[in-house]
Amino acid sequence: MVNQISKWMSSHLLCINPSKTEFIIIGQSAQIKKIPDPSTQLSNNSPSTTLTSDAPVRNLGVTSDPHHSFSNHISNLSRYCFMHIRDLRRIRPMLDFKTASTIATSIVYSKSDYCNSLFLNLDSTQIQRLQFI
Repeated sequence: MVNQISKWMSSHLLCINPSKTEFIIIGQSAQIKKIPDPSTQLSNNSPSTTLTSDAPVRNLGVTSDPHHSFSNHISNLSRYCFMHIRDLRRIRPMLDFKTASTIATSIVYSKSDYCNSLFLNLDSTQIQRLQFI
């Protein structure tokens, strides 16, 4: 599929940037195992480039992996939220409670709430990581 897209782009004088191109195969584990080689070769470029589908990919701010564990996404989200919580803790003595609460809500809650419907059937360890934030 990626090769077909690459060929179409070539025929229309466009090119794929291999350093920015990602793809992911989504499906049940049993179905994904039936695919003999989930990597693809971009042969239109001067140095041939191989793309694999097993690495996490990012789209609209959500990091997905083929098994939908969202482990990488939750790690990035935790890092982001705790960084801002630490920053807020540094300036907390200069703020009243309402202002600090508003800042925390606008930064941390809004980020953790984004695309939360994707977390519907996560396993309990991932849910605990989200709740810890």
